[in-house]
Amino acid sequence: MGKNADIAINIITKGVSRAKNSLNGLNEKVKGLSGFAKGAAVAVGVALAQALRGAVKGFMDFDDAMTQSLAIMNTTVQQQEEMKRAARDVATEFRVSNKDAAESFFFLASAGLDAEQSVAALPQVTKFAQAGMFDMATATDLATDAQSALGLTVKDAQQNLENLN
Repeated sequence: MGKNADIAINIITKGVSRAKNSLNGLNEKVKGLSGFAKGAAVAVGVALAQALRGAVKGFMDFDDAMTQSLAIMNTTVQQQEEMKRAARDVATEFRVSNKDAAESFFFLASAGLDAEQSVAALPQVTKFAQAGMFDMATATDLATDAQSALGLTVKDAQQNLENLN
């Protein structure tokens, strides 16, 4: 048992010694960098941290907007997933923010559209927003208000989409 303990202590000691030498070597390399290289390394680190922060914030904004939109709709889990996918697809295709696309579902639901109708209407509302240079909330509100005022809102999703157009 004593011999095995000695071997283990030697292995651990050598490992610690190698790690210490590696860290010292890295420290010497960092000290050897010019001021410009150190600044560049810090700038890259800051840029990466900001990009990560932006991605997390974007996800949180999208998730919050979807939660608020879904809160006023009676949807299944499958419909919720379809709506999330539709919002992301519209955001990618039409270059609007994920958050704005998700918020549009709130206004579509407020106008009385169900999940299926909302998913079908979202690309049309996005095109309207871009054509009219409106934000997504305004475009959704204007389109659905006009459709409702003209008595063109119906239960059939396909017919409703045609009426919205």
